[in-house]
Amino acid sequence: MNDEIQFDSFAPSSPHATQKIVLQALDSSLPEDRFIMLRAGRKWRKTSLMISWLFERAMETGLTCPYIAPNRIQAKNIVWDDHIVRMTNELTRAGIPFKTNESELSVEMPRGKVQLFGVENKESLRGISNWGAVCGDEYDDWAEDIWKEIIRPNLITYKAPAIMGGTPKGFHNLWKLEQGKIFKPFHYTSFDNPDRDPEELAS
Repeated sequence: MNDEIQFDSFAPSSPHATQKIVLQALDSSLPEDRFIMLRAGRKWRKTSLMISWLFERAMETGLTCPYIAPNRIQAKNIVWDDHIVRMTNELTRAGIPFKTNESELSVEMPRGKVQLFGVENKESLRGISNWGAVCGDEYDDWAEDIWKEIIRPNLITYKAPAIMGGTPKGFHNLWKLEQGKIFKPFHYTSFDNPDRDPEELAS
């Protein structure tokens, strides 16, 4: 990130301890840290980390950085009225101009763009070459071939990194990614978020 731009992608809060571990891996630029598999319990703030990281990557690379959910409605409900508002508030505070487009679920900045997608029409994601990073959420609810046949080829041009994450649902897609040894795995529970009341989580 340009030091002249005082943009805090986690505003108005800060990353907690286990989020920082994942962010350190993403910042390492080591080949083995390019692809991250993140299995985390509800309210660990997985999606928050993804969106914050995508905005950083978009402004660093000047490319499109997509967030991809199992379907477009889910992407809108999870991200648009919550995390995107959080990010645009911070862009405004930092004096960075931007343009939102709710019909295509995107935020475009002078350098870079973040856009929300769903995989229900997976063919519409095929053959894209301008991605600077990608985050796939709730990956256990995707068709298994989407990462290998569609998402991964889109990352070739810029050797873009990726996070594939979700709440674990048994031995499904996330588990299979880990067995393939290409993704660096991170496993956390809801209790690893210190900002949540453990009694409330336990109930």
